[in-house]
Amino acid sequence: MGYCGSGVSMASYLGYRLGQKVLGTQEGRTGLDAIEFQTRPFYHGDPWFLGPSIAWYRLRDRLGW
Repeated sequence: MGYCGSGVSMASYLGYRLGQKVLGTQEGRTGLDAIEFQTRPFYHGDPWFLGPSIAWYRLRDRLGW
């Protein structure tokens, strides 16, 4: 992601904040801490859906869809 024209100063600041977050300090807390990551239904770390997805798109390519 870009820094919208504030590259060096914003990158330095966000790197500092990320370091605080990694260390677990109070200053590293953000408003996004309470938001949980969304998961995918029926996904438990095993990408079982990749094989069928690849087969589906190969079929679409062959049929010219």
